[in-house]
Amino acid sequence: MFSNINKLNDLEKIAKIWQIELNIEYMKPKKNVRISFKDVGPFCEYIALDYVKGYSGGGSGGMGFDLYNKLEKKAIEVKSCCTIQNAKCLNCGTKYNHLFLDYCPDCGSDKRKESQDSRFGIKAIETLNQYNEKIFGGFILSYVSKKEHNRNKKTLTISIEWFKIDFDDDEELKKIRLDYFENQKKFGKKDTNNLLPYSFDFFKLSPLKINETIIKINYGDLNTTPKIFTNNICYYPKVDANKLHLKNDEKNIFKNLTTYDAKTNTAESQDFTLNIPYRIKNLGKERGNTRANIYKNLK
Repeated sequence: MFSNINKLNDLEKIAKIWQIELNIEYMKPKKNVRISFKDVGPFCEYIALDYVKGYSGGGSGGMGFDLYNKLEKKAIEVKSCCTIQNAKCLNCGTKYNHLFLDYCPDCGSDKRKESQDSRFGIKAIETLNQYNEKIFGGFILSYVSKKEHNRNKKTLTISIEWFKIDFDDDEELKKIRLDYFENQKKFGKKDTNNLLPYSFDFFKLSPLKINETIIKINYGDLNTTPKIFTNNICYYPKVDANKLHLKNDEKNIFKNLTTYDAKTNTAESQDFTLNIPYRIKNLGKERGNTRANIYKNLK
């Protein structure tokens, strides 16, 4: 638990904002305007200050340093992503909040695709420049996801997982992390690394998990207070090969890792980082055009 009660109070206030936003959507879902969890970025920057000493917010609105330490002349980038996303209608392409709607508000179809593809957007050139100028203090990643939705009780339980990536480890790990951004800089179609939580590239950067917070929100009753359970931790998450869709050559290497556990088909992430090579691929692909189907229907 947080040792400072003020930190917990901050979380309660932020969770209350999310509760109000969810309530607005729940009361009038057919308006189909997503407002809940669209603001995770600044909220997570605010909470991230609880995990670093001597840092202040940059107040930049995304155009400068997220957090900085004037004394040490260091900057930390806070990257957030939320996989509580709208579904996509498979009939007409409309996106809508399936937490509160069972069917598409445009065409009435109940055929949909539920996406969880939100990613951390990390600029390769900016990261390397900050590192070379010796002002880069690393990344703090915050991952917001749905754990449980109970429509009958009108409760949504979410998880916020916190990770740290820096270049203070041994030289081999540092080189692997820097090579990741150099690869994007040289061969990517765009400068941005779109890093999916718990993906192949995510584990290649060997992030350290530093906290997990569970928030249970009753969006049907604004008189209730969101329930918060938080735990400061410090470990490298294990890599689950069942969820990574490894290629045959990667599977062979994975099964020969020193920390490989045949019963769970897992291995320690640093072992994975040091021994599984980067994939040869096209980096920085353009994201899909989410308006394409809407344009067709409006013509």
